[in-house]
Amino acid sequence: MEAGSQRIGLRSPARAGVFAGACVIATLSGCSPDASHPRELGDCVPLESGCSASVARGATSSSGEDGSATCPVNPADSKCTQCANARCCSTLTACFATSSCQNLMSCEASCGGYAGCVTACQQQYPGSVTTLADLSSCANLKCPVCSELGVGDSCHLPGSTCNPGLSCGGLWCTKACARASDCAGLGAAGGNAAGQPNACIFSPSEGDVCFPGCSTDADCAPFPGTYCLVTTSVDRLSVAICASSPDASTE
Repeated sequence: MEAGSQRIGLRSPARAGVFAGACVIATLSGCSPDASHPRELGDCVPLESGCSASVARGATSSSGEDGSATCPVNPADSKCTQCANARCCSTLTACFATSSCQNLMSCEASCGGYAGCVTACQQQYPGSVTTLADLSSCANLKCPVCSELGVGDSCHLPGSTCNPGLSCGGLWCTKACARASDCAGLGAAGGNAAGQPNACIFSPSEGDVCFPGCSTDADCAPFPGTYCLVTTSVDRLSVAICASSPDASTE
């Protein structure tokens, strides 16, 4: 990163990390603040890390000719969300029918896979445990992409494996690139798990490789020790990426 890089400050509660691949729930949920104080979702619909109501396909489903639920599939959604809407519509609809299930999803996603935290979430929303388990089971069975790690997704936890063709650069899945389009991920609109666009950045140690994009420091929570910094990409675009410090080029 160039010496003139600028840091984007933290403007929202620090998130305990939404790790794609750590669990299916994490990839279906996007509103994930501090694990000890999960945010009540209210009218926030957490299918995407951007927390946009427009991605609540299951919550606004209609009925097919046979009476079964049908959920619109939006190509701009993450690969996981597209699959869940297409193949797990009834369980998705059941979960998004109550704020309790939505809040449980968000709470568990903020745990980063820690069993004690997940148990605490389930004790807080006991009535939605079975409903969310049904959704998770469906996604596990029918949507393998929900457990995959694409470009810009966190891979530093034990057992994390990047998709074929990618490598774990220490904190996130990456690969060689020449332009932004080479860094498309599995998240919404081709971004990372946080719904942020990835970027092609020059690294002194690795050459031109993909970095996860961000809007605030909170988006970099899945990558310990990194901050959201503004710099110039290989294809001469002004981008915000997760990197180790305002004065460092890369990790």
